[in-house]
Amino acid sequence: MNGKALIPLVAGLAIGGFALWIGVQTLRGVQGAQKPVRTAEVWVARETIPRGAEITAEMVQPMPFPANLLPKSAITDKSNLVGRVPRVDAPGGLPILEEMLLVRGARPGIFVKSGYRAVAVKIDESSGVDYHLQPGCFVDVVGSFPVRRDGQQETLARTVVENVEVAAVGPRISAADSRDENEKGNNNRQVRAVTLFVRPEDVPKLLLAEQRGKIKLSLRADSDSSRELLGTHPVSDLDLTGERAEQESDLAKTGSSLLETIRNFFNPPPPPPPPVIAPPPPPPIEIPDESWEVVVYRGDARETMKFKDQNSREQVKAKSSANGPALFENPNKTSAVNPPATPPADPPEASTPSPANEPNQPTPDPEPEPEPAKESQE
Repeated sequence: MNGKALIPLVAGLAIGGFALWIGVQTLRGVQGAQKPVRTAEVWVARETIPRGAEITAEMVQPMPFPANLLPKSAITDKSNLVGRVPRVDAPGGLPILEEMLLVRGARPGIFVKSGYRAVAVKIDESSGVDYHLQPGCFVDVVGSFPVRRDGQQETLARTVVENVEVAAVGPRISAADSRDENEKGNNNRQVRAVTLFVRPEDVPKLLLAEQRGKIKLSLRADSDSSRELLGTHPVSDLDLTGERAEQESDLAKTGSSLLETIRNFFNPPPPPPPPVIAPPPPPPIEIPDESWEVVVYRGDARETMKFKDQNSREQVKAKSSANGPALFENPNKTSAVNPPATPPADPPEASTPSPANEPNQPTPDPEPEPEPAKESQE
């Protein structure tokens, strides 16, 4: 075997042995220096003692307890313990303290705190949270009642009292009693009432709620200690169906209409402003006719020659008419050149026969009629 490989092994064994020797010597020194602990005798519960039960000698036993750790209020005298009534459950195996007991002479049973009353109410499987209630729980009491409101029959539900402590469930006044019955297999579904700790002013409310309607217990959480009363916001069957909101809406509309009518009666609205009359449309603008007309007569025929304007030679064709003005003639415009008036014919005068008028005399040729002068307008 290689000697160099044994050197680390031997060194490790030596170090481990030295450490073990130091540990043993340390333990021996501690054990030699330890002093005996002084103890005192205290009385403890053999098993959990429920609150309200009278303590007997068989329920307690002595137990040594370190004197330096002993609470000041621990019961060390058995005679000071027997016959007393615990105000809370006394756990088994732990010293019983003076604060856990009622004053000497207190009767066993439910302990009612100062300023409270113990009131029993009936329950069933539904109203009692399916028999899950235990002494020491906190509940709200909710009631439902038939009422007549606004001429209609309806059911109203509201919180009667809240955050009240359960003092007892049937004959059980402690949670320890419930545990004992469960261990023994007793059926707790025969409970028909629970006892509640309530204030004096709430006692009539519970009595009336139980007689006039139905009540239910609502179990609260242990951490929920608020006392915000919810009874100021009752709920009815009309609220559940939505009819309440419709009625309130109709009532609000009716009230608003009535107030508007009264307001208009005492404060009539101002008269409406006079209607605005639109001004008449402006007359149409007449565009002057700048055309220039020339009337030409040829015997009985009359012809109108129309030019674009006075200085233009662009002629606009016009229709001739034997009995009236031309199509483009302006009847209100007077021609610059009037036709010569034809003098009236002289009446026939009596003449003496002349050789010329004698019969068988040749008739002289008639003189040609002069042509009418053309009317022109320059």
